[in-house]
Amino acid sequence: MKKRTIQAKKILKSLNNYKTDIDSRFDINKLRENNCLYFQMEDYYGFTKDKRANGELKQKTIEVLLNIFHDWQNKLEGLGFNYYLAIWLYNPRISLSEVVCGINNTIEYYENYVFLQNDKKINFNSLNFGKLDEELKKLTWDLKIDLDNVSDWEVNYPKEQYKNLKEYNVEQRYHKKNIKNAIKIIEEPSGSLYLFPAGDVWVGQFKSKK
Repeated sequence: MKKRTIQAKKILKSLNNYKTDIDSRFDINKLRENNCLYFQMEDYYGFTKDKRANGELKQKTIEVLLNIFHDWQNKLEGLGFNYYLAIWLYNPRISLSEVVCGINNTIEYYENYVFLQNDKKINFNSLNFGKLDEELKKLTWDLKIDLDNVSDWEVNYPKEQYKNLKEYNVEQRYHKKNIKNAIKIIEEPSGSLYLFPAGDVWVGQFKSKK
């Protein structure tokens, strides 16, 4: 059995027990203290380095996100204050996907600043997710850009600290490609941070919240 298949089976087993994770539960005290709650898949389930998932694992990942989204929505409805609640569904880096809730000052940040708008002219196709089609149709989906980053510190990491020259050359090609594709550069005291597209993010919210 391939290593990736074995890992996928382990992740599926963990996903079936997601309710044991504290961060999957709606915590009103934590929300009021921090103005936000989030549940991120990658924090718990050990996805592969490329953060991707296919087949049954992809289906189960989205199913868990939907379950948590609906649970939090039900809890929030009875509290009587404004809030932001959404699924951030990353593609192809699905393990970065989250359920995110915000109140007070974080509402505007999540709605207007956390992502850059994606100019691709495509619609969210819920049919790609099999039995989850009907549940996904209950949400509206807005397309954003999944940004990754590379810093000057990474680019200038000493050659002698790499295992071998091959690893150094591979990393340098990777960094140079991403710097070339950067769509935003942030200047920091420690150097530049280059933000480059790594895929898409579909932001899903209840239609009544739009």
